[in-house]
Order: sequence, then structure tokens, then C-alpha cells
Amino acid sequence: MLFVLKSLGVLTKTFIFVQYSELQSCEKQ
Repeated sequence: MLFVLKSLGVLTKTFIFVQYSELQSCEKQ
């Protein structure tokens, strides 16, 4: 169960990071 929670945390962080990166690239254009 703990492994599943850790995986979800990593996925969430990755998703947020991707969304943030897309926002930054949109603002630069």
C-alpha cells in the first residue's frame, strides 16, 4: 500500500511539473 501511495505522489509531482513547464513555454511565446 505504501508503494502505491509513493507512486501516486511521484505521478502527481510529474503531472504538476509538466503542466507548469507547458505554462512557462506558453508565456514565452
